[in-house]
Amino acid sequence: MKHCLRKDGSFPLASILAARTPDISSPPNPTKIYYAAGIPEINISALAYFAASIFWRGSIHPWRDDGSIPVELDHFRSNSAST
Repeated sequence: MKHCLRKDGSFPLASILAARTPDISSPPNPTKIYYAAGIPEINISALAYFAASIFWRGSIHPWRDDGSIPVELDHFRSNSAST
């Protein structure tokens, strides 16, 4: 969470990446790819855990007005998530 966007508008993760040259980029496409393993300021395990938690949360909350859940993780969902 220390690298997330903050209320003051700062975004530490974006600043870390902006200070580095992307490993892959293809102008004029704005997409840039960075290999996090080569960036010591980034805790890869924590970032992966955070990303997985976002998918999990998206798969258990009924985001649509009709109560349906648009993100299905199928057999990756635990039984406790469906209760």
